[in-house]
Amino acid sequence: YRLISERPSHVANPLSVSRKQDTLLVNTGKAVFHIDTRSFIPFTRVTVDGANVLGDRRGKCILRINNKEIVPEISKIEVEQEGPLRVTVFICGSFSIDRKKRADFISRVHFFANKINFTQK
Repeated sequence: YRLISERPSHVANPLSVSRKQDTLLVNTGKAVFHIDTRSFIPFTRVTVDGANVLGDRRGKCILRINNKEIVPEISKIEVEQEGPLRVTVFICGSFSIDRKKRADFISRVHFFANKINFTQK
């Protein structure tokens, strides 16, 4: 018997993250998530096999004060962790009325290789 050690051939990582204007794109290999970098919607578009699965609908994250809907504005968005199986995007910002901060928020969105689902905390 002869034991030979070989390095595995290069396997491309299906996860990738890129920026395009005001959008952060996370490609899991099965889906592409389009994250607005200004307003926490959180997704402007999600494509699976090239088709936009959200259609005309968008996500919505709001705070209601006195029946007024306040959309959160993002102050910082960055890729916190990027590995072969998971990407974590860190997002923080605030809900403001007339330039007065009413509430801050922090969110971490986790994307997984070759999956069309995500988790948000």
